[in-house]
Amino acid sequence: MNEIHSGWMSGRQPTQPELVRDGFRLGVFAVAGCGDDDGDTVVNPNEPGPEPASVTVEPTSLSLVVGGTARLAVTVRDRNGDELSPEATWSSASESVTFASSWAEASGLVQEVRATGVGATILTATAGAAADSVQVTVTR
Repeated sequence: MNEIHSGWMSGRQPTQPELVRDGFRLGVFAVAGCGDDDGDTVVNPNEPGPEPASVTVEPTSLSLVVGGTARLAVTVRDRNGDELSPEATWSSASESVTFASSWAEASGLVQEVRATGVGATILTATAGAAADSVQVTVTR
C-alpha cells in the first residue's frame, strides 16, 4: 500500500512529503507544480473575489434645480487599495432625487441622477459592507 505523508512520521517532522510502502519509508521526493513561469496568477472561479473595503463617491455634494441632472462617479477598492469591478447599490433618503441610469467607464461606475422635487437628500452607494454618501440639495 502506498501512502503520501506530509506531516509527522515516526516522531520526526519530514521536510518534504515521503513515499511509504507497507510501513517502510522508501525515500523523500519533492512535488513540483507544472506549467510555465510567466508570473500569471491562477484564479479559482469557485472562490469569492476580494471584498470591497472602501467606496468613494464624487462629487461629495451636489446642488441641483428641479429637472436637472448630474453624474456621480463611484470607485470601489479592496483592502489593498486595488480598484475592483465597479458595482454598487444605490439608495436615496428621499424621493427628491431619482436614479436615471448608470454605466461603467474606465474611471469607474457613473450614476446619473435627476432632481424631481425640491428638498435635500443623501444618496448612498454601497458595495459589500463599504459605503459612501453624497449630500444633494434641490431648489427651484
